[in-house]
Amino acid sequence: MTAIAGSTWLEADETDRTGARWWQNPACESDDSAGECTYVGGGAARPHAWVFYDDGTPVYKWQAHPDAVSVSAQANLELTTCYTGTASCAASMEVYPRGKNAVVDTRFEFIQLDTTGHTCRTNSVTARRTITDDAHHAVGYSSLSDVPIDPACGTRTFLLRIYVKHVSGQTVKIDGIQSGITSLTNGIAFNNFN
Repeated sequence: MTAIAGSTWLEADETDRTGARWWQNPACESDDSAGECTYVGGGAARPHAWVFYDDGTPVYKWQAHPDAVSVSAQANLELTTCYTGTASCAASMEVYPRGKNAVVDTRFEFIQLDTTGHTCRTNSVTARRTITDDAHHAVGYSSLSDVPIDPACGTRTFLLRIYVKHVSGQTVKIDGIQSGITSLTNGIAFNNFN
């Protein structure tokens, strides 16, 4: 891992985050020789995807702690451009020569469910992201802090997911776990007790 001034951060807390939950994108090796990665874009790629929801990740319904006064969620979404000749994508996903770049819209959602398992309250943040062929691998960070737990929903159950929609340019790969240990796209939800 390389730390980059102004864009690499580490968050720590001196208290135990009782009941916190971690999500991570499934296996996706750099060259995608096994064909496990999720792509959004033109050609053979999908036009959009739901990370942690329809990408092979088991859908997990997280329970906020009974004593939590609010909840928070954060996610890292790493995207890689798939220009012609790159060694970081399946060849079938390489449509344009280097220099086209990519633009995607993302929406990070933290959804409180009702007693039937359907959406009751959606908390979200959106961003338009440009991934240049020069940067190639680009991480976008999303955060939702101190989200109220609505008692009218009848549950303390939440879904966490990221919607990724291709807007223009190169197809992009949603990076996942590499070499069985390195998680490049992941999220966390945690309880706030005070």
